[in-house]
Amino acid sequence: MRSLAAAVLVGLACVAPAAAAPSLWAKRANAVCRSWAPRQKAAFAGLKTPRTKADALKYLRVARPLEAGLLADLRAIKAIRPAAAEKALAAAANDVRELDAAIAAYRASSTKRFSELFTSWANDNRATKAFDAAGAGDCS
Repeated sequence: MRSLAAAVLVGLACVAPAAAAPSLWAKRANAVCRSWAPRQKAAFAGLKTPRTKADALKYLRVARPLEAGLLADLRAIKAIRPAAAEKALAAAANDVRELDAAIAAYRASSTKRFSELFTSWANDNRATKAFDAAGAGDCS
């Protein structure tokens, strides 16, 4: 009897749960993000790794319209948004706010604050993780 119970337990442990199919919103979001990829690549093509605050500002000025435009297109998707999609959109909106705050700090000559905000934006991967969790990995 023990061997039968052990065999059943092993069998249950080996059965992998089926992966949930991506939502309609996630499928459409992936398509939107793929459509933006060439624009993003072209926009950043001429920029070198920022070495000065002025270089970093150039990155922000290029990134801001791209991130805001992509966010607008993702918000325009006509499909039911799962909770994970709402979280991903909120994280992307936060990225745009971070860009705006960093640009404002630069304009205000707040060098230390600008550096902090630029570094925070550049290292913020919350949107990437949220889009992955929502099934929209092409938006990462």
